[in-house]
Amino acid sequence: MKINACKLLSRKDEFLPDDILTICVDLTVYDDPMTIANPIHSLKGSGRKLTDDFRDLLATKTKSDIVIIVGNKKFDAHKIVLIARSNFFKAMFSHDMKESKENKVTIPDIDPKIFEKLLEFIYTDQIGDLDDFAEELLEASDKYQLQGLKETCEISLAKTLNTENAIKVLILADRYNATQLKEIVRRHININFTEIKNTEDYKALGKYQPSLFASTLHQKFDDGIDIK
Repeated sequence: MKINACKLLSRKDEFLPDDILTICVDLTVYDDPMTIANPIHSLKGSGRKLTDDFRDLLATKTKSDIVIIVGNKKFDAHKIVLIARSNFFKAMFSHDMKESKENKVTIPDIDPKIFEKLLEFIYTDQIGDLDDFAEELLEASDKYQLQGLKETCEISLAKTLNTENAIKVLILADRYNATQLKEIVRRHININFTEIKNTEDYKALGKYQPSLFASTLHQKFDDGIDIK
């Protein structure tokens, strides 16, 4: 844009008040867009969980205040963790019992390896190689009143259910009041009854556990299945 000097000077009072020239410019700049990274997005967490801390607590035995003797093995643990997770231990340590006073517990009726797995679950809510120990841990979970562990074992046993072990798993579920697993096994027996009724386990069930045998057959009658 060109400005004629003569025209500007002829209208000096309009364009040059107080001998000052003011020029207004409407400027548009075109450029590539720029993204400014939010520094929060670059932050990374360690990924560490509460279960990791409790696993370390069990492994390091830091501030442990109770010794549990199982067979020829000793386990150092923490009363507050056992109380929080198990009603069995809660009753033991919340009353004026010998174990609470002496800070020592002897457990005679469980394998040390199974108890080690039990403690692992109490501290971390997880168990390595669960499928290899599900039957024993189902019994332990019932005794030590660990409902979460019982349900975890029920899921494990349900996944490995087949024609050969159906009656065995049914007996376990009935013995330790694993109601969800018991119902799953009964449905499995109903579906595969033709094969299962010829197994030695099924015949032994009728001989040695007639009440469970009768209740299983009763359900089959209710479902309208021919048991011949």
